Amino acid sequence: MNENNVVSHTEVSRPLPAIDLERLNDDALKKLITDSYKLLDKRRREHEKKVKEQIKQLAVDAGIKVSFREPVERKKKDS
Repeated sequence: MNENNVVSHTEVSRPLPAIDLERLNDDALKKLITDSYKLLDKRRREHEKKVKEQIKQLAVDAGIKVSFREPVERKKKDS
């Protein structure tokens, strides 16, 4: 746990069951990987949402206004 007694999405709250990856067939292994990436992405989005809400509240408390925008990927210049 961190200093605020909140479990981070990166902390394990219980032991993970052992998985013998060698015994999984290719489809099961691909599904495990896909499901894992989906879960990681969901956790990242939830964490980002929570942090943005905290930042907004801090801004309100300080009497300032904040807004967020998604980063724009810039095209690389052709050399």
